[in-house]
Amino acid sequence: MRASGSSTTTSSAGRTPRPCYFFGVLHLSVVVPVYAGANYLADLGEALEQLRLDLRAADAPIDLTEVVFVNDEARDDSDLVLAQLEENYSFANVITLSRNYGQHGATIAGILHTTGDWVVSLDEDLQHPPQLVPALLARAVADQLDVVYGYPEGRVHSAFRDWASRTAKRVIAKVSGADQLNLASSFRVMRGPIARAAASTASHETYLDAALSWFTTRAIRVEIDTTDPRVQAGEESGYSLKRLIGHARRALTSGDMRVLRLIGGVGIVGVTAAVILGVRLAILWATGDLNRDAVGWPSTFSALLFFGGILALQLMVLTEYAISSALHLRGKPAYFTVDRSRDTELAEHFAAHPPAGL
Repeated sequence: MRASGSSTTTSSAGRTPRPCYFFGVLHLSVVVPVYAGANYLADLGEALEQLRLDLRAADAPIDLTEVVFVNDEARDDSDLVLAQLEENYSFANVITLSRNYGQHGATIAGILHTTGDWVVSLDEDLQHPPQLVPALLARAVADQLDVVYGYPEGRVHSAFRDWASRTAKRVIAKVSGADQLNLASSFRVMRGPIARAAASTASHETYLDAALSWFTTRAIRVEIDTTDPRVQAGEESGYSLKRLIGHARRALTSGDMRVLRLIGGVGIVGVTAAVILGVRLAILWATGDLNRDAVGWPSTFSALLFFGGILALQLMVLTEYAISSALHLRGKPAYFTVDRSRDTELAEHFAAHPPAGL
């Protein structure tokens, strides 16, 4: 156990003095949603144990203290492997959902069961190597960031699927107004209080990464070298087309739907054009230059533009009210406080012991 203090201690074995941290060691939590991980969970447990040992061997001011495995009504023998992990590792904590809620719901449930100063979410199949966590954490504390996403730099699935995924994220981020969705991946290193606050507001229809953007804009994406073991083994992906479409729909409606504000812009353009056309028609009529053969059509067109624009403006007002009400009901906060005072302590450690991986 790491004691708090202001000096260093030396073990009976006479090894290098271990620093004692005045405020105590920081705690790292990991969340792993489990659906079809029977073939990977044992190796993942070993990798997480190695991460814990590496942090302790380097006298890091942070310790891996809990790994929350979320059994999302697994379709294979994952529950048996999870029971063994819970028996083998003191940090393992298994929670079981009442039914299958999908990766999004399982991740939220896991985060809400954490207590760590920092929270990591990663997949069950070693697509997100635990040994990369220190590198992502080092990047976070070096720049006092609150969320760092690990994003694959190369191909993960088929070329078309990877392209479609990246394109969809960019489009949805622009359309929804939740710009951080363009950064998102399921491999996240998050400041604990922010992760739990976002998870508490994220609902079935609110994307976690959109909720994170309500609490912080200090988020970046770091490209990592990773592959999907399921794809390499020729296994079926856990994501069907239906689930992927559901993710896209949820992400699209999680923001403030910025694109709907274009309706108001169209309305303003219509009203302005109608006024200009009306003034021009009045001038032409007053000077006698109005084409009498077209009587009625210019005024009708102007009236349609004007009242159509008014309707568009009214729709924009109603849309703004609906969006504001939806965000209020979903729990978007007026403010949130955060303590980043211990980032310097971690940053100094990682500067002295640069983590490998990036």
